Amino acid sequence: MRFSLLYKNNNISYLRLGTGKQLLFCFHGFGDSAVIWYNLEKKIGQQFTLIALDMPFHGKTKWQESKMQMADFRAIIDQLLQIEKAKRFSLAGFSFGGRIVQQLLFCHAEQIDGLFLFSPDGMGTKGLTYATLLPIFVRRAIGFLLRKSKKIIQLVNWLHQRKWIGQAVYWFFSQNINNPQRRERIFFYWLSLDDFEVKLSDFKKKLQETQVPTEIFLGKNDEITPLSIGTYLTADAPNVRLHILESGHQVLPHLPDFDVV
Repeated sequence: MRFSLLYKNNNISYLRLGTGKQLLFCFHGFGDSAVIWYNLEKKIGQQFTLIALDMPFHGKTKWQESKMQMADFRAIIDQLLQIEKAKRFSLAGFSFGGRIVQQLLFCHAEQIDGLFLFSPDGMGTKGLTYATLLPIFVRRAIGFLLRKSKKIIQLVNWLHQRKWIGQAVYWFFSQNINNPQRRERIFFYWLSLDDFEVKLSDFKKKLQETQVPTEIFLGKNDEITPLSIGTYLTADAPNVRLHILESGHQVLPHLPDFDVV
């Protein structure tokens, strides 16, 4: 069932899935929407009630701010906890949503029962390593110049022809740059990215300190999120389990049956 809440001047749309007693907040990836979490509901919906949000500039959420920050998601979580009359919860994140899950562990660890990471973005993600190296004012200038220009399309094609960018990155840009609304969304996330940076070593240390049960699902043929992330996080971390699936980046449609610890 779909619901919405008002946060500042923004209307946040979300789905409430499953019937379980445990609460699970779910954050999808770039270019997706809350409906991707129906795949997870089929597996754990009897144990969890899933609160699946449409991210800013996605789905039915209406976002009015010029950017977004982690403080926004902390405040939205607090509102949802009041609505659900709950104090404890688990977190699930796919791709970019994995960044949010990782960051929330640092500020809500004492309330979190478990983490689910599906092809998480932000920790060694291929193609995004240098995304935040340019100063914010430079990114704003580039965004302004390219909003009505086809030069970025020509540049991406040129780089792909010379095999300087992989097929996954080329597909991402070709699907989003040609559409004005999608192009606007890309620059919105690029401008917001700094506040969602995650250092892999810091995240692993936090997992070890908190001992929060964590399930990581990675695609064997994923061109974006490397398998090395999973092997690194599971080493010397008995609370972290790695699931390697016969899939690419989109692992949710390929989930096997699994037991939640």
